[in-house]
Amino acid sequence: MLAEAGFEVDERLIVSGDYSRAGGEAGAERLPAQATDLDAVFVASDLMAQGVPAVLQRAGKRVPQDIAVGGTTPPRRPPSLRH
Repeated sequence: MLAEAGFEVDERLIVSGDYSRAGGEAGAERLPAQATDLDAVFVASDLMAQGVPAVLQRAGKRVPQDIAVGGTTPPRRPPSLRH
């Protein structure tokens, strides 16, 4: 979708994880060392996002001063809407 909107996509910066805190850590460790100009990391779940700051801090980055970390977890449907 980003490319379709005219944004350049660097495929090296897209990593996969298993939606766990450890998955977030592992994904952050796989970010390329040459990606020194990152100012934000966005992950697919809030739980994964919890694992990212420790990895970034070990790499000398301050969170959130140097690099922001965000995630998204789909909102739960209220019990009244569940079937």
